[in-house]
Amino acid sequence: DAQHITQTGTAIGTPAYMSPEQATGRDEIDGRSDQYSLACVTYEMLVGEPPFTGPTAQAIMARHSLDAVSPPTIVRATIPDGMEDAILRALAKTPADRFPTTALFAEALQRPSPVTGSMRRVTRPTAPSRRWLGLPPLAAIGLAGAVVIVALFEARSLRRGGRAAAGGDGLDPRHIAVLYFEDLSHDKSLGYLADGITETLISDLARVQPLTVVSRNGVGRYRTTAVPPDSIGRALGAGTLVQGSLEDAGDKLRVSVRLVDGASGADFKRGTFEQATGDLLLIRVGTSNVAAWSLLERAEKARKDAEALLPDSQGPALAMFQRADSFGAGASAADANWADPLTLRGQVAYRRSRLTRDRREIAQWVEGALGYADQALERAPQDPRALELRGTARYFGWLQQLTPEPTKAAQALAAARRDLEQATELDPTLASAYSTLSHLYYQVGDRPAALLAARKAYEQDAYLGTAAEILSRLFLGSYDLEQFTQAERWCAEGVRRFPRDYRFTDCRLLLLTTDNARPDVNEGWRLLAHLDSIVPAPRRAYEHHSGQMLVGAILARAGLGDSARHVLVAARADREADPQQEILSIEAFARTLLGDRDTALALLKQYIAANPSHTFKRGGDVFWWWRDLRQDPGFRDLMGTKP
Repeated sequence: DAQHITQTGTAIGTPAYMSPEQATGRDEIDGRSDQYSLACVTYEMLVGEPPFTGPTAQAIMARHSLDAVSPPTIVRATIPDGMEDAILRALAKTPADRFPTTALFAEALQRPSPVTGSMRRVTRPTAPSRRWLGLPPLAAIGLAGAVVIVALFEARSLRRGGRAAAGGDGLDPRHIAVLYFEDLSHDKSLGYLADGITETLISDLARVQPLTVVSRNGVGRYRTTAVPPDSIGRALGAGTLVQGSLEDAGDKLRVSVRLVDGASGADFKRGTFEQATGDLLLIRVGTSNVAAWSLLERAEKARKDAEALLPDSQGPALAMFQRADSFGAGASAADANWADPLTLRGQVAYRRSRLTRDRREIAQWVEGALGYADQALERAPQDPRALELRGTARYFGWLQQLTPEPTKAAQALAAARRDLEQATELDPTLASAYSTLSHLYYQVGDRPAALLAARKAYEQDAYLGTAAEILSRLFLGSYDLEQFTQAERWCAEGVRRFPRDYRFTDCRLLLLTTDNARPDVNEGWRLLAHLDSIVPAPRRAYEHHSGQMLVGAILARAGLGDSARHVLVAARADREADPQQEILSIEAFARTLLGDRDTALALLKQYIAANPSHTFKRGGDVFWWWRDLRQDPGFRDLMGTKP
């Protein structure tokens, strides 16, 4: 009998490059396992990090077996589509789904395909759900089908022309933006029907795998502005725009659709069809269903109007939220089996909880949101949006410390996490749920999970309302885990998209404290001055002191010890500016760069006294700021370990 070099069930190798079958110690391992490892190395060469990372070897091996691989073009958009396809195939979980031989993998890497899609989604079967349109599902699907047919017709020419079909500025025709349809009715009564058609098209086209579709958050900013199509195309990176209109024509509705070249603004495909108005409504089964659709349409209208009013005035917004809740109640009563109206009412209650500082009111609205979520889940136990609502409300209640008893608070946090994770499993496109999960993971100290969830949120919807927060979290998670190439990437993306957001000036200061950057003192002072000019007034004092501390750290890295010590002392903040004493930790870090260990430890003791729940670890290891202190007995005492 042939002798095995390793025992069955024993995994030998580097976890970051280990195939799932090797990680589980399977007996039958062939060259396709080596192919997987080679793909991991190739992925790291292109992206700057392996496809999966984690705090422990076991965690990394588990991710190899369970997690989907993030497409490398998320980080480097210039990677050819064919090369990405080859890498993702070689990284398949099952050996049978990889290339038969490593030679074929190598050959595929050298022959990038010009036509494969640039966006991939994990798709899972989900229960059919109704949409809040005012349009019956069959009519909406028919309209979506008409545009999909046009899109597929154009795709055939793309297959013939490959990348040559892209404009001179590099806009890919497969990157599509569906702009909000115009209401051309004589009394402007079809606006919300036009909105519903638009959002259904966005949803339906997003499921066509070769296409990359801009989310409704992305196109929403252009619904009321007269921006030329070519400017929209360049701003959204969309080579194809879908524009349309809805108008009444006697007893019929006329829908017009046109496809527009995103680079030039020229129309290149038009289509028009008419549908009897009565037929649109009669497709719905029963009068009660028609009432439910109409009421929920009005509820969604009121909710959107309320959201639009929030930046300017809370009073009218609160009144509009009340209208949305009333319409939602009517829709729920009209169809006792429909979960969507209850979810909408829960969303309204949750939004109300965010608009008050009174703890009793917060508790009241959170409880209301949870009640509606539970009712919705009684009607549809696997509804991902209802699960997201319940998880989000539970998590917000935990953040507000509505449950002071520690055991019950921990149970509430665990329940919120389960709800949000289940919601994203049922619907992997729920960007907002991923965003909340990222925040949750960050709060509990799981930096790798926070980073992964934030990345998924940004992949699914780069135009999410919380996009700035997501980018900030992506930067901080990468910085904390010493993934500085990624940190630079997310910081630059934040600066590009949100140049007036102070967090993306702060991230540039933080990057200057790393070994990846030259300690440019003049740039540090310039960034601090810019930070002072853009930070909101309530945070101005704190951000100035913390930014000045970072300049002190940059001076320390530059070898200017005396100047650094002078700046660090000047940057110290009082309790009013820094009630949580967070800035003490920044000075402690700068002191380690200067070699002032005793001062650093004294500062950390003060910091721990103010923040007793703080952990010095990130991703399972000691945070890199404190690496030089790891062997110091005083630091070990702070960590609760023995020398």
